[in-house]
Amino acid sequence: MSLSVQHRSGKELLRLPLQGPGAVQTVDEVKEALQRDGPRVHWRRQRLTLPSTATKTSSVRGVLESGHRLDEYGISVKSAQTEYVVHFKDLGPQVSWRGVFVAEYLGPLVLFPIIFIAQLGGGDAFKGWDRAHPYQRAALVAWTIHFAKRELETLFVHRFSNATMPWRNLVKNCMYYWGFAAYVAYFVCHPQYTPVASHAQFWAGVVLFSLSELGNLVCHWRLRQLRPPGTRVRQIPHGFLFEFVSCPNYTCEVVAWLGFNMMTQTVAGTLFMIVGAAQMMIWANGKHRSYLREFGAMYPRFRKRMIPFLW
Repeated sequence: MSLSVQHRSGKELLRLPLQGPGAVQTVDEVKEALQRDGPRVHWRRQRLTLPSTATKTSSVRGVLESGHRLDEYGISVKSAQTEYVVHFKDLGPQVSWRGVFVAEYLGPLVLFPIIFIAQLGGGDAFKGWDRAHPYQRAALVAWTIHFAKRELETLFVHRFSNATMPWRNLVKNCMYYWGFAAYVAYFVCHPQYTPVASHAQFWAGVVLFSLSELGNLVCHWRLRQLRPPGTRVRQIPHGFLFEFVSCPNYTCEVVAWLGFNMMTQTVAGTLFMIVGAAQMMIWANGKHRSYLREFGAMYPRFRKRMIPFLW
């Protein structure tokens, strides 16, 4: 009984026994064997997947993740099947998830104040603060709080299930965050910026932003408690907004930007919110499906993906 690791072209890269001397029983053992005896690609760069036919006829996940046993994916010596196949892909150079998050949030954290000072103060921070409309100052503070919070969460709160991601994600993510930061800051911090006319709208935005930021932090802290340090353990989250949606951290994030846009009311900020919400809906859908697939009947069926009671 053996496991054949193949390139998607069908070329066999390595054949490993599933019983007897040198038998592999975990995904990590397969990756170590590939790093040692196969294409010699570091295990962090390896992506192992089941053939599409295998996932169509069973409930197992298609991607073989580190920290799991092979029998969790239907690859078992107890089966009558004598040979199994998994597909190998080299993901290319990798960077840490934590490093990507720190870099992508650092741009907005730094760029917004720089543009604020450059446009309103001519390079003088104190002059820029004095010249700015109070609503512009509030926007600067809100923006800075959000991305400073994201940086601190990345460093001290988040526990990542995967240690690395392809380096191209660093470029893509930084282009998105840094580009939108400059775009939004240019209009919000412009000397001819027109503040929102309604004080009630502005303060409603402040309250909505503040409560959503706090809610987002609570969600991230609860998710941290579900994963012991140094593990890839996944559990069903409970409590707070998790009782209504699978990804309340995304819900709070979008509502926070809604509050920011109520405070500032610019096309640039609204577009940033819409693009971000669309991406988070894609992530929420994937995470919700992953919860259902992994926990099955144990997962609360009434929970929606991201919008309570609706979606």
